[in-house]
Amino acid sequence: MKHVKSSVPPRFNATMLLIDVLGAHPGAQAILNAHALHCERCVVSESETLADGLRAYGLDVAAVLAELNALPR
Repeated sequence: MKHVKSSVPPRFNATMLLIDVLGAHPGAQAILNAHALHCERCVVSESETLADGLRAYGLDVAAVLAELNALPR
């Protein structure tokens, strides 16, 4: 049997605004909170991308994106 790669694009990407990340899945907030990012209370979440927010805290963008994209659809 051939392995078919999924054509479903990832739900989260590094260029999304933090406010959009929070709105994309109810579990996103818990993942960001686990990394000490409390974006739901931050005014910058409406203008800062996920990558910018993660880098500001010295976090690995790819690793957090993998966690977010592992959330069930």
